[in-house]
Amino acid sequence: MVTRQAEHLETGQPRPREETAPPADPPLATRPPRVLPTAGLRQAGYAAILVAFAFSQSAGQMVADTKFDLVTAPRRFLASALQLWDPTAAFGQLQNQGYGYAWPMGPFFVVGELVRLPPWVVQRLWWAMLLCLAFFGLLKLAQALRLGTPTTQVLAAFAFVLTPRITTLLGGTSVEIWPMALAPWVLLPLVRASERGSVRRAAALSALVVATCGGVNAVAVAAVLPLGVLFILTRARGPRRGRLLAWWTLFTMLATAWWWIPLLLLGRYSVPFLDYIENATITTVPTDLAHTLVGESDWVAYFAGIDYQAGQFLATTPFLLLDAAAIVVLGLIGIALRDNPHRRFLTLGLLTGLALVGFGYSGDLSGYFAADRTALLDGVLAPLRNLHKFDVVLRIPLVLGLAHALAVLPELLRTPESPGASRAAAFSVRAMAVLALVALALPWAQDRIAPRQGVDAVPNYWQAAADYLRETDDGTTALELPASAFGVYTWGNTHDDVLQGLAQSSWAVRNVIPLAQPGNVEFLDAVTRTVESGRPSRTLAPYLAQNGVGSLVVRNDLDRFQTGAPDPSYVRAVLQQSPGLVLERSFGPTLGAPAVEVTKTDQGNARVINGGGLSLETGSIDVYSVTPGASTGELLTDPALVVGDPTTGLRSDARSVGAGTGVLAEDSAGDETSQVLTDGTRRRESNFAAVRWNESATMPAIRPYRLPGPEHTHRFLDDPERWQTTEVWAGDVVDVTASSSQAFADGRVPLQVGSHPGAALDGDPHTAWRSSAALDPTGERWQVTFDQARPLTSVTVRLSADSAPVPQLSLAGSTGDPIVVDAPAPGAQLTYQLDGLAPTEFLRITAAGPDLVVPGSFGISEVQLPGIDSARLLELPAPDDTRPVDLISLERDPDRASCLPLGRTVACNDALAAPGEDGDSLFRRIRLENDDTYRLTGTVSLRRHLTDVPLVPNGPSAVVDPGADASFDVARSPSAAVDGDRGTTWVAEDDDDVLTVVLPEPATVDRIRAYVDPNAPVARPTVLEVSSGDQRAEVELDALGRADLPDWQVSELTVRVLETDQAFRIEGNDFVTAPPGITELTVNRQRLVPTPEVAVTYPCGSGPTVRVGATVTQTAVRASVRDLVRGASVPFEPCTRDPLELGAGATDVVGTPSELFRTDSLTLTRVADTPPPAATAAPIEVRRDGDGLPIWAAVPDRTGASVLTLPQNINAGWEATLDGHVLDPQRIDGWKQGWTLPPGAAGVVRFDYAPAPLFTAGLIAGGLGVLLCLAGALVPARRSRDLPALVAGRTGVLDVVFLLAVGALLAGTWGLVAFGVAGAAGWLLGRRFGGWGLLSGLAMVLVGLGLSWSVINDADWAGDWRQGWSLVAIACVVGALLAGRAKRPSSRAVDRDHVEPAQADGG
Repeated sequence: MVTRQAEHLETGQPRPREETAPPADPPLATRPPRVLPTAGLRQAGYAAILVAFAFSQSAGQMVADTKFDLVTAPRRFLASALQLWDPTAAFGQLQNQGYGYAWPMGPFFVVGELVRLPPWVVQRLWWAMLLCLAFFGLLKLAQALRLGTPTTQVLAAFAFVLTPRITTLLGGTSVEIWPMALAPWVLLPLVRASERGSVRRAAALSALVVATCGGVNAVAVAAVLPLGVLFILTRARGPRRGRLLAWWTLFTMLATAWWWIPLLLLGRYSVPFLDYIENATITTVPTDLAHTLVGESDWVAYFAGIDYQAGQFLATTPFLLLDAAAIVVLGLIGIALRDNPHRRFLTLGLLTGLALVGFGYSGDLSGYFAADRTALLDGVLAPLRNLHKFDVVLRIPLVLGLAHALAVLPELLRTPESPGASRAAAFSVRAMAVLALVALALPWAQDRIAPRQGVDAVPNYWQAAADYLRETDDGTTALELPASAFGVYTWGNTHDDVLQGLAQSSWAVRNVIPLAQPGNVEFLDAVTRTVESGRPSRTLAPYLAQNGVGSLVVRNDLDRFQTGAPDPSYVRAVLQQSPGLVLERSFGPTLGAPAVEVTKTDQGNARVINGGGLSLETGSIDVYSVTPGASTGELLTDPALVVGDPTTGLRSDARSVGAGTGVLAEDSAGDETSQVLTDGTRRRESNFAAVRWNESATMPAIRPYRLPGPEHTHRFLDDPERWQTTEVWAGDVVDVTASSSQAFADGRVPLQVGSHPGAALDGDPHTAWRSSAALDPTGERWQVTFDQARPLTSVTVRLSADSAPVPQLSLAGSTGDPIVVDAPAPGAQLTYQLDGLAPTEFLRITAAGPDLVVPGSFGISEVQLPGIDSARLLELPAPDDTRPVDLISLERDPDRASCLPLGRTVACNDALAAPGEDGDSLFRRIRLENDDTYRLTGTVSLRRHLTDVPLVPNGPSAVVDPGADASFDVARSPSAAVDGDRGTTWVAEDDDDVLTVVLPEPATVDRIRAYVDPNAPVARPTVLEVSSGDQRAEVELDALGRADLPDWQVSELTVRVLETDQAFRIEGNDFVTAPPGITELTVNRQRLVPTPEVAVTYPCGSGPTVRVGATVTQTAVRASVRDLVRGASVPFEPCTRDPLELGAGATDVVGTPSELFRTDSLTLTRVADTPPPAATAAPIEVRRDGDGLPIWAAVPDRTGASVLTLPQNINAGWEATLDGHVLDPQRIDGWKQGWTLPPGAAGVVRFDYAPAPLFTAGLIAGGLGVLLCLAGALVPARRSRDLPALVAGRTGVLDVVFLLAVGALLAGTWGLVAFGVAGAAGWLLGRRFGGWGLLSGLAMVLVGLGLSWSVINDADWAGDWRQGWSLVAIACVVGALLAGRAKRPSSRAVDRDHVEPAQADGG
């Protein structure tokens, strides 16, 4: 009985039948009526279901699908897509395959706009058309191939539409699956032409479908071709086969020329932006066999965010993974059945798809040279790294196999011995398929397809802002702030920035997909860091102007939760306090709220504090002008050679010598007259998935990068290693490392560059190493390595106050056993004896004990090792040795401020603070080629963590708790109550805090006043307890905060707040009582610092100590207390003005902080008898055409070397001529377009983008190619003898070679063995064994369990399980292919319900 069933399973027939040749089609009049499942009315019903699917997703809302411009301005978008160079976006760029929307997606949306359909309706009609084309294309293909019954063909069509790839991508990037929907239509004319009709017309028709796939994504379009090639090649030899393949190849090349010719130009002139947005390690992770088979090979489903909710739901829901596997089970069985007339084609299609999708997979049980193949996808094969787009190559064979299996299996399961059981089994098979499809429709039923946060309508104020920018357009660029990976607003998610579809003037934004030069991205990131630093900048406005930015568009309506954008008040505070930036206009509703509002309660008026005091009202959009205004071009005379990066223009010392705009050393033309050496180009690693706080701390030169991918930073230099600043160690230490860090690129964004491992060994308790916040702290380790084995007797370890509370520490060295000790509490320190450790080469401290389960950072603020001397320095690159170094610019990495001025009030938020990687010190090492003499200058700022220190010489001081006070910024610490500034406020941490004030000198006190700024985030004191020694009084304050004292003779006062008025902070949805505080404590009607705005002299020794080589210089400072407390950077005065002699070789330059001050910058200016001429930049007016392209510029007389520069991205396609002579291109600032001008008379420089005519010619030639295809499809064939029909070819040696090659590629030796054994068994057993399909299906069931059952899925061996059983399932299909010759196609579909002959049209 088992043998007979197996035989029937293999033959696909309940009873053997005589094989006959296909009869001719019956006359049309004698054809039986169509069966119900494919009747016209039923097909209309299927279409209605699919249309309902589309319109039920986020009904009434526009969503972030593909290009949001298509719904906001489709005609403008389509017009710009036909222009190669886009001068209005991103400082000039090559439009990224925008021409690919020229057909059919762009015209579809244009027509929708012309007929005035609502944009969301046009979107849903596009989706509905895509779904219907996919459904009916697969249905027609199954009919043409005579696979399945009408009922099972319909089920297969639904399986194709509900495949996870379509479900995942339809809502967010429908253009990517548009070719997949058309893939059956590409194959259909070829199938029909294999039997009859004109091969030329069929090939042309198929090619026209390929042309209709669009040209947005070349890989997605290429994915529709392999099945066509395989179908033709798997036919038996004959004249029809060769002609069909030749015609189809020719017509396909012609039909797609309209996008592949421009694509070649893009490849020649475009920046390699793909390297900065994805890498092969990420894109190939889910392309193992199991996930590829079930259709979950697209990596976006696993990093979905809000744009691919359905994909994330499918990838993380066990029963849906099992349902997807069930569809594959039936598909594999159907392919493996012997009576399948297209078994060879479907098997080879399945294997080809698996090989293409899995080409880059290098995980568990991967194939030969897997790592090398992954590397290739980050190298020469980078355009192909998203191989999941070839999913359609295996998906169509699987759903066609499903159609065949569902038609055949019920007959195979029907036995005369037990008809009831047979019917039940047959019903179960189809029921399983239907239930699986219903389950896969669940994301559609739950409205998960569209990206979340759809848009009802783009707010009118955005159009108003775009119109304002157009009306005030002066040729400069409007830069949008804050940076955002994608456009997600409080009013909806557009993915693309909304201004992209509205702007009619030059604009730019920093997003996650940089189509500009890497140096331009560095410029944008520098602006982001400055604007979001919390500190106003004197150089920001001129830096923006020199880079062509004439206005800032601050979009306060960004969704801060989704984008990570800072609070609008934080941005406005910086911009308003930065000279040269003027708020011109605001658009849209007012956002935010005043810092403090007064509301009435039953107990009287109460102050309500918004945002902890860091809050103000802004427009939805604020537009700032940049003054002095930016120019559209500049003429640089005597440009400086800069050893640095595109951010040099933010350095005031570099700007002072005209080096704010210069030529980077790598771009030197050899005629620069001066050289500036900076510590700017640091070896840092970027997390490209973020747009802010995404750079690591500076790394050692030989330290490998931590993230995968071909690029690790925005590489604006060809040889970055030559010109980068790197980390080195001095003293007894050679390296400090850690298992992870929040300062490493693989930490949790936002990164904290001050949390690098060296921060635990810098002697500053306010800095700390912190392990990655994304990991469990247990097991995280910190290690210091010595220059030689060192004896260690003890170690003192202090944990950071925010450290995870690890229970134990493991102390280990290179010798002896680890010592496990109790860990100190967070914020505390303990000393441990290391008697058990012999002289050791390193000390490793590991968080030990049980796992804490919850991720968090293990933080060490300080490790003290008696007798060990160490210093972390940043070593600058060697300068250009062909000229002297005229200026050396060194800057401490700035911290992020937690306090900043909002108007006259300084508002604070402790959560915003983040230290720079240098802490309060500056340690640098420079190497010069020759001895030289330099003069020292620099700047300092007030240290932010002070306790019980007078802010002015011989001035007052204030303290609450010396240990706790230092953890808060000085602008909100006890010192704020006695600094004379009525904008800074001491904020108590506890209601019982006692403020102790030491007066500048003993005094008789008869009155005090506790003044509170109306906008301060504190409760105003109403009753105080004041004491001094044995004197104590409880005083009630009047409305102005005043109270009298009985003429106390005191040198210090102690103040405790007993009662306050009503004040509340809003924390989430709760009102929390605000803490007490004092803005200014006055004594005897005078502030303790009477004139905080007047500069004070801090004598020599008060400022930081600067050591240059062996020369130590003390410094003095003169500045106002008000400026210092508010974070200003001010010049210092060296106490000795003698020039410094710097010898050839290495020189350490160190700025160590004093009690009050830290070094911000150090400048060494060469002392020369004849200083080199300072670089100058003169504005040049550049004329532009109506599209914004530069045409010409008039230049004045020139007596020396000069460079004409435009504030646009440099590109090899741009040419400039002066009086007919072609000028040599010269890159400026690492990204801007420039040309070297020879000395000479005034003239006119003309600009031309050379590839533009080729681009236009390519589009025209491509259009002619499409017309030729159209003619090929329409022109009737000449009457001639019909070519014989093609039949399925036999399996041969080439098939075996291909199968083994695929096995080796997919799983290496395991794949070779599995495919070889299965193939050999199939060949030897032939028809004697008929269970290959059953075995394949059973193996796939185990794969489904491995994907969905947590017992397997959570195990360490889960990957091997899934990959191994997937390999078995595929090997069984291979065995079935080699078990015998496939039958030639039958003219009738398998029929158990009075099925008509499958219809085929010669086409």
